[in-house]
Amino acid sequence: MKPLSYSLIAAAIACGFASAQTTAYTTPLPSASPALITAGRWLVALYFLVPGIMKFVALPMHVGLMTLHKVPFPLPMLIIAGIAQVIGAILLFSNRFIRFTA
Repeated sequence: MKPLSYSLIAAAIACGFASAQTTAYTTPLPSASPALITAGRWLVALYFLVPGIMKFVALPMHVGLMTLHKVPFPLPMLIIAGIAQVIGAILLFSNRFIRFTA
């Protein structure tokens, strides 16, 4: 493989290749309103709360699915996953330990 010549590097710099890389990270990101952040957090919490509750409502069905997919210890793993989903959703709803929950 042939090394790049200095003229190719100079042409890339002249075309703005290097300047585009340096300015891409210096522009500030637009901030979202607190209401939108709260609404998004609540939607994600619902996304975890409903399946977490359904794991306990339809326990035999979910154990059967986990057994079908050869998950070891299906009942304890299902209970752990359901509890984690419900607790995580409650933490998201209450705006507590957001980074840990994520």
